[in-house]
Parts: sequence; C-alpha cells; structure tokens
Amino acid sequence: DFRPSLTNYYTVAYHTSRNTSRIALPSHLDYAGVLYNFGAFQHEVKRNLSVAKQLYSLSLQYNPNSTATLNNMGSVLAVQKEYENADAMYKRATMLDPYDAVTWHNYGVLAIERGRLDKATEYFNRVLKIDPFHIPTCLTYGRMLLETKCDLDGAERMCKRVLRRNPGQVH
Repeated sequence: DFRPSLTNYYTVAYHTSRNTSRIALPSHLDYAGVLYNFGAFQHEVKRNLSVAKQLYSLSLQYNPNSTATLNNMGSVLAVQKEYENADAMYKRATMLDPYDAVTWHNYGVLAIERGRLDKATEYFNRVLKIDPFHIPTCLTYGRMLLETKCDLDGAERMCKRVLRRNPGQVH
C-alpha cells in the first residue's frame, strides 16, 4: 500500500562542479524516490498502470537497486500479463533483499497466476519464515490450499495464523 516515507520529501543538496548557481539540486536517489512515489500514486490510487510503469522504469534508471520499485514494477507487469518481465523484477528484488516479505508474497501470487503452485508454496513459506503472521500471505496461501488442493486443514491453519496475529482478540 502507498506509504510515502518522509525521507523522500526532504531536499538534499547535491552539488557538482558544474553547479555554480548554489541552488540545491536533488540527488539521483532523491529523484528516483520522487518518481517511485508518483508511480505508486498512479499505481495504487489512480490505477493508471501505463503511467506507473513509465515512472517506475525512470526511477529504476536512477536507482536500479530499489527493491520497492522493482517489486511495484513487477506487480504492474504481472497485472499486464507480462509474466516473464514480472518474474525478472521479483527475482532481482529478492536477490537484493532476500528478507522482503512483500516481494516474496507478490512472487508467490505471480507463481499462482502462471500455474506454478509448487513455486507459490515455496515463496509463501519463505514469507512465513520472515513474518509468520504476514496477513496477505496467510490469506492467499490458505485460499490456494483450499481451491487448488482441497486442503481444508491447511486453509484452516492459515486462517488461524491470521487470528493469532492479534492474540488479545477473541477467536
């Protein structure tokens, strides 16, 4: 979900030998952050995937190792059914940050879309090792177990995990 970080809203001075005007210019990472946030706005709020894709692509030119941007670009590509390209984005993101639960979750959803349930299971289990109560994964994995394998016990276990996330609540 769209949660801009405060650091992306501060201006950072960036000076080169050609900048003699003493005007603070944004760094490449600052510019990449602006493009990422505007892409996320287009993606999540406006649902304009073609513009989001262009903005994420530009952002990656300035910061090619942004796992958040790679993840979001993968999501756009997956929705547009560009599965090979989405796979490449998720693979790159997970190589850069193997502990990013959101990217592993999205990689699992892509695997379901492609009919690769064994890979989806592997990716969802990775998420649950990183965050045992990751709600989107518990719900998606549970639904996958129920609808593709008729595994009522597995689906129930996933639902109970979600409930254990807030142990003070009645379940």
